[in-house]
Amino acid sequence: MFFVNFGYAQDDYNLKIAQSDIVTPTDGSSLCSNNATPTLTFRVFNLESSPSGTNTVVNVAANNLVATLTLSGANSSVSSATFNTLGAGSENLPGTTIGLGNYAFFTWPSEIEIENVGSTVFEIEVAVPSLGTDTNTLNNTASITINTLAKPSFSLESDRPLNSFCPTDTGFMTFTASPTADYYVFYVNNVQVASDTSNVYTQTFASLTNGTSVKVRGYAASGCYGEETLRVYIFDSEPGSIGGEQTICVGDTPSILTNVVSATVSGTFATDGQYKWQSSLDGVSGWSDVSGANSSTFQPPSAPPPSIFYRRLVVNNGCYEASNSIQISVNSLPTASITAVDFKFKTSLASIFPLNLPSISTFKHFMFPSMTPSFPITTFPDVVIDPFKYPSILKSAFDLISPVILVDASILLGCPLISLAFIISSQFVCGFQVFCFCICLYSCDKATKLSKLF
Repeated sequence: MFFVNFGYAQDDYNLKIAQSDIVTPTDGSSLCSNNATPTLTFRVFNLESSPSGTNTVVNVAANNLVATLTLSGANSSVSSATFNTLGAGSENLPGTTIGLGNYAFFTWPSEIEIENVGSTVFEIEVAVPSLGTDTNTLNNTASITINTLAKPSFSLESDRPLNSFCPTDTGFMTFTASPTADYYVFYVNNVQVASDTSNVYTQTFASLTNGTSVKVRGYAASGCYGEETLRVYIFDSEPGSIGGEQTICVGDTPSILTNVVSATVSGTFATDGQYKWQSSLDGVSGWSDVSGANSSTFQPPSAPPPSIFYRRLVVNNGCYEASNSIQISVNSLPTASITAVDFKFKTSLASIFPLNLPSISTFKHFMFPSMTPSFPITTFPDVVIDPFKYPSILKSAFDLISPVILVDASILLGCPLISLAFIISSQFVCGFQVFCFCICLYSCDKATKLSKLF
């Protein structure tokens, strides 16, 4: 009788893994929920198979080792991984086989997450399917239990609204974490700056920049921590500039104050409503808001004071930046202190002064020093000229070059007075040529006293 063996299952390998062979994480260990991604490392033994066959070694390069990981409990999932190389610490390195009675280490190639709070069972089963069935399936499975702990919950607040401040602010910004923890670690832009039992951290405004991140980690007794991050904002603005400095006449309405360079708010152009205008009498202090002025330009009101300054502010969440200031000046019209009624040129001074007077040429020289009339005074006998009605006649007659400075004759002579008028200057005011007259009144009872005046 002949028996023909047409083939048989290659069930002559025996892999073993026990709880103690799961190196990390260890059975009964705890992880924090915010760091619950353990690295799974395990060891596999190659035991002698029974009955003994040809597969006394396991070549993972030729016959991949397959591990199946099942999670159950607070976290659940099923995944598998294939290994064709030996891990660090394995026997028979640098080879690829697990010799009879030898072991090899393997590390799970992907991240394992068990963030749900509670207990999770890790069960791992190993096999080499291409070699058939393990001769002892009772020792190729191992399990451990891992506890996931809840992380503390924290909040972080500052003492500034919206965690912000103005570029011109000075002082400190205070950050407070809550609730109470065993200790706290503070970070600025992810760089540790403080580790203390105090839940308060203080920083100067000058050391903070726009967008600075401040983070706190509060640690519980278990070692688990909660963290919170906030960002600091600086309400930066550029005020731009304005134009329209001017001098106006009394009663005129000033021209509009213009926008030379637009203001910006946090990097974008300001819009109406983000401006405000202020006025001051000296341009240094006493700035007060102009009601209703909130656009980039401004129309000053009519009849301003003799001098007034304006400036424009850009507003960014309660922070203000001021532009340059401009001045509006009012050019006041000259005012007369004496009213002239008429002015007489006489052919004979003796008709006014019957006493012994100096010559007419001497008198002319007194009236108009360093100048010669364009016509003889004697050519207009008894003519009355109102200087406020006929200024051009007087100007052409005397063609003044410099003012005549007159002295109050009554002080010098103590005499009764009669009226004489003199043009003393000509100037342009607000686009009009204005002639200014000085009226001097004098008479004398003695020629000797009058001659002192000449």
